[in-house]
Amino acid sequence: MKKRAIVNIFPKPEVLDPQGRALEKSLVRKSVQAEVLVGKVIQLESDDLTSEKLDQICQDFLVNTLTETYSFTLDDIKDEDLKDHQKKA
Repeated sequence: MKKRAIVNIFPKPEVLDPQGRALEKSLVRKSVQAEVLVGKVIQLESDDLTSEKLDQICQDFLVNTLTETYSFTLDDIKDEDLKDHQKKA
């Protein structure tokens, strides 16, 4: 069965996030106080994904584990979801 993985990657708390800080300052000008982290989201779809494989892919290719943290979800894709996705492509 085809699986969909969503990988969320963010800077570690001790790493300077200049994009996040710049956005925080811009939000203050709009009277919004917020802590902001700027990261990235990666979506993968494959018949071959397992949690163990995905974790290894993250560590080997997607994430700089010295400066970034990550989390992921891995879910089965229903046939209806595949048909909707193919229509959009």
